[in-house]
Amino acid sequence: YHAMGDTLNEIAAYQKAIEVDPRQAGAYNNLGMYYMLRFQLDDAERCFRKAIEQRPSGAEAVGNLGICRFNKGDYAEAARLFERTLELNPSQPKMRENLEKARTMLAQAPTGNR
Repeated sequence: YHAMGDTLNEIAAYQKAIEVDPRQAGAYNNLGMYYMLRFQLDDAERCFRKAIEQRPSGAEAVGNLGICRFNKGDYAEAARLFERTLELNPSQPKMRENLEKARTMLAQAPTGNR
């Protein structure tokens, strides 16, 4: 459904997968991506956290949660999540970039926002 651009059925399929088996970390992660791309960051964060709850070693969901936190302006938490992602899977150049961006934003933030 995603490849065909059929978002209604795509979302329904993710929700059905979760309904059938609430341990579907991949379905939560994909649903989170859907929400994040639409800037529905609270819904995206909820999904990424559920994905991590189901699969704590899932680097993709941890990294996506980091992106979500970065987009919300929580650079310290984003940096922590990017670091964790790289611990789980060191071969992710995009996460290294994201970590550097988060660190840069932290360095520029007023002292109270770090």
